[in-house]
Amino acid sequence: MCGKPITRREFIAGVGKGTLTTAALVSGGSLCRPLLAAGSRMDPRVRLPNPYVNALGQPRLVCVEGDDFATMLAAALEELGGLDLLVNNNQEVLIKPNLVASGELYPTITDVNSVVTTIQALQQVTTGTIKVADKGSIQSEHFYHDVGFYPAVPNAGGVLVTMNDTYAVRRSTWPPEIPDFLVYTDIYDAPLIINFPNLKRHHAASLSGTLKNHVGTVAGPGGGPTREYLHSLPDLEFKQTVAEIAGLINPELCIVDARTIMTVTGPYQGWGGVPVPANRIIVCGDPVAAEVYASQIMAELDATYDPASTQPQLDRAVELGMGTADLGQAEVIYLNLTGIPASADPGRCDGFRLEPNYPNPFNPSTAITFSLPHPCRVRLQVFDLAGRKVGKPLVNGAMPAGLHRVEFHGEGLPSGAYVYRLQTTAGPFGGDGFTAAGKMTLLK
Repeated sequence: MCGKPITRREFIAGVGKGTLTTAALVSGGSLCRPLLAAGSRMDPRVRLPNPYVNALGQPRLVCVEGDDFATMLAAALEELGGLDLLVNNNQEVLIKPNLVASGELYPTITDVNSVVTTIQALQQVTTGTIKVADKGSIQSEHFYHDVGFYPAVPNAGGVLVTMNDTYAVRRSTWPPEIPDFLVYTDIYDAPLIINFPNLKRHHAASLSGTLKNHVGTVAGPGGGPTREYLHSLPDLEFKQTVAEIAGLINPELCIVDARTIMTVTGPYQGWGGVPVPANRIIVCGDPVAAEVYASQIMAELDATYDPASTQPQLDRAVELGMGTADLGQAEVIYLNLTGIPASADPGRCDGFRLEPNYPNPFNPSTAITFSLPHPCRVRLQVFDLAGRKVGKPLVNGAMPAGLHRVEFHGEGLPSGAYVYRLQTTAGPFGGDGFTAAGKMTLLK
């Protein structure tokens, strides 16, 4: 008898197609699931509703410029309203990185430290299992070790998944000549998927981002490598099929790590790709809007890139209802956490400055110091890695020019990383406002 309960999707599919056995109603598992997969064609995975929308129902997209991934991610999630708007307690989450091949580091493959940070953020809102899974093009059974994800991910409390079993999945509107795709069961059954791509040029797809990242979630028709099947297609069909594959998965959240991007060609540096600092991340519940914004970043930093080259996959993704390619129909929020360079003379205060908190790590309190060149309104807020505010703002009102020191007390808070963000309005005589952030660690 099988020992693992069947999933909600297996139950619904089995009842609807008459393939669910009495034994499966009692318990399902490694013996039952392949039988269901072999005898059924599944519809595309249905994603949860996007909670990160504005009052008009438009997707909210946050791009953060900065130099520390944890601080950038927390600031983006705080701007969106917190990770707990999407993730419930006890909910299982799957992170889909981009592990295309061993032998190269970020940005060819996902930075494992960024994934670990995301696991830590998720652990603040759920006690459910956090899985990390990608098939990539690597066939070695030890490929997670080869790309540096083992033992870092397990040490952080995540679970590395080796994907083998598949479901035959197709869209009902596909003509007969389009074959079924074999979606890995661990992907299809995931209650919530975080799509975690890098931003790279691609020799065939033009851009490797939120859409192309899902190629590693499926086996090709007949069980062969997906990449071999894709590269047998003409250019237009290749790009449209990339969108079709993404439309079978439908992730709930996209985190694009564009701190360094691969320009000129790709997806490998060994193929002539040129890593270029971009110092940005994108966080959005709409994978199409995120892809369009990522394309704009690539166009800004790579003169050889033509954004029009990705139009086929964007058009198809919109047709599939995956999101909007019109950023005018989205709320785009840009946060710059890099701050303003300080005066060379420490005794003068002719510019904004946010100092690192001291001490750090701390227990139970630490001091946050900042400088204002003129009177202005100031907001200083602390939040956790999941973007949830920690108490009331430390400062929220008008303050005079000069050097200011504010105490933060961590009594009653669990150990871990926290982020503080300073925001000011423009001064009485004009000028720009200022935003900067820092990360601190409470160690009990």
